[in-house]
Amino acid sequence: MPYMLIFLIITFVFLSGIMCFARVAYTLIQPGQLFGKWQEVLGRMSESRNKNIRSLAKPLGDCELCFSHFIALTTYPIYVLFCNQVSGYWITNNGQGWLTICLINAIWYCMYGSASTWLNLHFILKANMK
Repeated sequence: MPYMLIFLIITFVFLSGIMCFARVAYTLIQPGQLFGKWQEVLGRMSESRNKNIRSLAKPLGDCELCFSHFIALTTYPIYVLFCNQVSGYWITNNGQGWLTICLINAIWYCMYGSASTWLNLHFILKANMK
């Protein structure tokens, strides 16, 4: 099986797994769930006078979009390591020169980050609709 096909299958499976993880994680931090007290912590963070602490509240669960993006970007390094270790292939293995490799990685990072953020958000919002 060609390396690129294995790479794309791993990417699809990983995006699906992260999407499920984001839904479960977001559901668990809602009031009345296992980590429902987390909403009180987020409330205190949102009301803090410290701007840095206040800005952490949204990606840690106060906003669905911010939480989705936070999950997508924090799992990207795990995805990269997983692809390198399991398939032994990464999108820039055939790159010629450091500029090309950096450009390809930046483009792939933007594509993966936006796709993962959108999928996570869609799955979280779809799960919370009644």
